[in-house]
Amino acid sequence: ITHKFDVGGVKLNLHSRDAVEKAFVEMKESVSRLASPEGFEGVTVQPMISLKGFEIILGSSLDPQLGPVVLFGMGGSLVEVFKDSALGLPPLNANLATKMLHQTKIYEALKGVRGMKGVDTAKLKEVMVRFSVMVVDHPEIMECDIN
Repeated sequence: ITHKFDVGGVKLNLHSRDAVEKAFVEMKESVSRLASPEGFEGVTVQPMISLKGFEIILGSSLDPQLGPVVLFGMGGSLVEVFKDSALGLPPLNANLATKMLHQTKIYEALKGVRGMKGVDTAKLKEVMVRFSVMVVDHPEIMECDIN
């Protein structure tokens, strides 16, 4: 399932066992109805964290002619609406990762905006480079997104 939110496959801010059990039933019904009964393979329950920050995406998919392609940009539930992303061919180096960052609109916000502290862009570039090496080193990875 590409977009779990779209088929009712994500529930947030569940504060009790009863809420988790109710959410499980609702998700199973919704995913089975909107995706397919085979599309529901279970759930993952994770602690909810609350952070103020930026939603970004780092992903990779296989192009039939080019092989793996790395994507970086604005993430979150509106990723397809704003279409703020850059593509690169792995393996990236620090210069290519920098170029990809600069090609996005979210980059200005990542430097810090309206009282929000900027992100560690050196660390972000390192993550982008390491991610790109991973998808090259593991050709069995057909598609991967980190939001």
